[in-house]
Order: sequence, then C-alpha cells, then structure tokens
Amino acid sequence: MTRIYNVDESALSTVQKPRKIFAAKGKKTVGCLTSAERGQHVTAVCCMGTSGHFVPPALIFPSKNWKHELLDGTPVGTLGLVQEKGWMTGEVFLQWLEHFFQHVKASLEDKVLLVLDGHSSHKNLDVLEYAKTNGVIMICLPPHCTHRMQPLDVAFFGPFKIFYDQEITRWLKAHPGGVVTQYQISSILSVAFGPCPVNADIFEDHQFAPSETTDRPKEPANAEEFPSSSTSLTNAAKESSSPSPAADTNASSNEKNCDVAVTLKVPILEISPLPTSDKVTAKRRATQLTSTPNIKMTKQKAEEKKSRVQRQSKRIVKKRLEFSQEEADDSFDDVDDDDDDDGDDEACLYCNDLYSQSEPKETWFQCMKCKI
Repeated sequence: MTRIYNVDESALSTVQKPRKIFAAKGKKTVGCLTSAERGQHVTAVCCMGTSGHFVPPALIFPSKNWKHELLDGTPVGTLGLVQEKGWMTGEVFLQWLEHFFQHVKASLEDKVLLVLDGHSSHKNLDVLEYAKTNGVIMICLPPHCTHRMQPLDVAFFGPFKIFYDQEITRWLKAHPGGVVTQYQISSILSVAFGPCPVNADIFEDHQFAPSETTDRPKEPANAEEFPSSSTSLTNAAKESSSPSPAADTNASSNEKNCDVAVTLKVPILEISPLPTSDKVTAKRRATQLTSTPNIKMTKQKAEEKKSRVQRQSKRIVKKRLEFSQEEADDSFDDVDDDDDDDGDDEACLYCNDLYSQSEPKETWFQCMKCKI
C-alpha cells in the first residue's frame, strides 16, 4: 500500500477567479482587482502517494525555448518543462515519468503502482515501454469518472486552486499596477502548494470547540457512588419490558396502520419501477496500461497510424506533382494566347497592316508591306 501513487494535471492561469467579495448591501456593480482579461496557462503536474510521500511538482510552460527564470521561487526539486502551447503531450509525459522514477526508486523487484486518467499522452508507446522496463505499473481509471475516483482531483486540486487565487490577489495588492505573467507563477505556486515553515498556531482555540463533545470524564475513584453500566442497562430493560397504558394505545394504533399497509399489497417496483435500457453497456473498469497485451495493441496501432500517414503523404505529393504539371501546361497556353491577342491588336503605324498577317514564327521588327 505504500507504493501506490496518483498523478494528475491541472491548468494554472495568470488571471485569478474571484471567490467572495464584501460589498455594501444593494450595490449593483462590485469591482475586483484582476491581472488581465485573458492570461497565460501553465500546466501543473502533481503526484502523491498513499504513504504521504509526494513527488516534487512539474510545470509545463507555453514556450519554445527554456529559461531558468521560469522556476524562480518554486519548491525544491520542481521539474520545468516547455511545450509550444503549455499542454501535456506524450514526449513531455515521458520526461515527467523519468522525473517520477528518480524520486520513487522503482525497480522490477520493487514495483510501483501509478494511477492516472486516460489522457492520450499517458498511452504513448514510449511511455508504456519505459514504465514496463523500470517497474512502474500504470493503471488507467475508467473514462468520465475521474471527478469521483481521482484522489488528486477530488481532494487536492480544489483547495489548491482556492489558495492559488488568493495568492494572486495578495500579489496584485502588494504590487500595484503589476501584471502576473508566467515568470510569477512559480513563486505564487510555492506559497499555495505548501507554506514553509508550517504555522502551528494557524488554528485558534474556538475552532477546536466541536471536538469537546467527545471528551468523557474520568472513572470515579469510588465505584459505589455511581451505578455501573451493566446495572443501568438492566434497569432500563426492565422498565422497557413493563407495559403502560400509553404504550398499549400506541401499539394498537400502530397495528391498525400496519394492517392498512398490508392490505394494500402493492409491490414497490410497480409504483416506482427501475429504469431499464435496451442497450447493453459494458462494465467500465480500470485498465492496466503497462500490461503486455495492451503494449502490443498500442504498438500495432502506432504502426498502422504510421503506414496510414505515409500513404496519405504519398497521395498528397502525387496530387501536388499533377497539379504543378497542369499549372505549367496552362501557363504555356496562356503565353501563346497572349501573344496571339497582342499580335491582333498591334498594327503598323504607317500602313495599318496587322501583325497577324505576318508569316508564322516571324519576329516583327518592321512592316512587311511598307518596310518601315
């Protein structure tokens, strides 16, 4: 149980989402300070285990070139990655998997179970082969169920996003006129991810009041002063066994009600039948991505996709060659037509003899009639 981990990705924006705003009652328009109308998105990859061990997060920045300033202020061991749009891809996830392997120290003798969703980047062939070779068993959750079954999605990213938005608001108040960019995300994420050092006095005394209901007094020194629990239970049983007039009245009324309910004899399924469907749906179960049959199927799909792309590229090249040849033929025809049209329109300035009356393939340097 100590070698089970869960990984999930979530987008962080430079524009925070306002939560709650205090304003005067009846005020129609309430303003809130934000960074910009539209911001940049950075993907955060978090991974934690059942034993409480967490892997340092990874940040995927929307950039082509890597800059070390992007990780200023991040937690220790944070992995910085770049992708043109800041999204998770198969190549990027392979880099994260190598980062994960360095921190969990998995091996074929001491394997690790990694639970994740069914994103296409997690099913990359290189990723599956690397995981299988290094002792990482990848389990894919059923589709459309991660909002209930994904531990990080349910218990971590919700509070984390709230703290992250609060930190952006504090940053904007501390830097009047400033704008949050991808260079400030790292320092803001570090505070929201986990305050360091830990504040032991963050909870006040009145917040522990609900826990006082479970406090019980100590056992008295002299047990004869208070009756034992067994004695009190025996007396309570005797009192409950002795009938009373009020109890007889209630029992008789209950019997009448029960008789009425029994005489109806209407099955609950007739009143509220269970929903049925003509379609037979298969049970959705978790899939082991690193299993040998799944890797073979993924490799077969990759080869089919590669051959399909090659055939498609050949067809495109052939069409382009045919199209370029047709364009070349049309261009020659246009040149000949233009020459004919130009010859029809031109005439000698002295005798008005047309160029079309000249001999074929003859260059018209002078009029054939007047020799000028």
